[in-house]
Amino acid sequence: MANAPYPNSETNSNQQASNRPINNDPSIFLTVGTWVSDHHDGIEAAAAILSVIFTVALVGSNIALWRVTRTAANAAKEAADAAVKGTKTAEKALAIVERAFVFIDGFNTELATPLDGDLSRGLYWLTPFYQQEPGLWITRFAAQPRWKNSGSTPTNQLMIKTDWRTFDTDVPADFDFPYRDPAVVFFLAPQAIEPSPYLEISTAQQIVAWENNRTGVEPVILIWGRADYRDVFDAPHFIEWCYKLRLSRPIRSERMTAQFIQWGPYNRSDNPEKDS
Repeated sequence: MANAPYPNSETNSNQQASNRPINNDPSIFLTVGTWVSDHHDGIEAAAAILSVIFTVALVGSNIALWRVTRTAANAAKEAADAAVKGTKTAEKALAIVERAFVFIDGFNTELATPLDGDLSRGLYWLTPFYQQEPGLWITRFAAQPRWKNSGSTPTNQLMIKTDWRTFDTDVPADFDFPYRDPAVVFFLAPQAIEPSPYLEISTAQQIVAWENNRTGVEPVILIWGRADYRDVFDAPHFIEWCYKLRLSRPIRSERMTAQFIQWGPYNRSDNPEKDS
């Protein structure tokens, strides 16, 4: 008779373990429930604390995020403002350097005396003094202002006006330099010099007469002008000027000459730093 195999101890152990009933003792659940019931307030308090901690952490993170966002936004705004400012500065510098700039460049003059005419008929119509000094008697004097644009761009909508007056007494303090004629259209190309019409000054002889007989108040002849224009950047500009006429003949053998001396507060222009 064959021997029966010995039972496998490991197999038997697994079978015994699997055959053990699961512990479904309800007392365990009662114990847990009792503990939860007994510690209900503590559990709620702990939960509340955890909720507060979570809320504080969430608020803190939101605040930190807001600060970072605000810092980034401020940095971006500052960078944008700096870029805009830099652009405006560059545009302003370009406008100042390149814009048209009009000013008075001087005067052409026409000064005629009897020496410029036919002397064959004599000088009987002059006083004895001027018969001896015909070069000091003015038969015609005219001044022609020269305007210059020293800029690199042309003028736009340029309007000019000029005038003159003789004062037999002191120039009034409130003299406002009026113009008898309306402004005329003008144009100046870059670096150009152009003359405006002559001003016929019929009273120039009064200056010569006073120089040779200095009695009473010295007569004063003023010539003034104004230019209004826009540059290619469409910014408005103006310039005003005023000069006093002086006639002299330092050496008797030379011809009389005219000098123009800047006079008074009517010499000014717009400030380019305040444009734009």
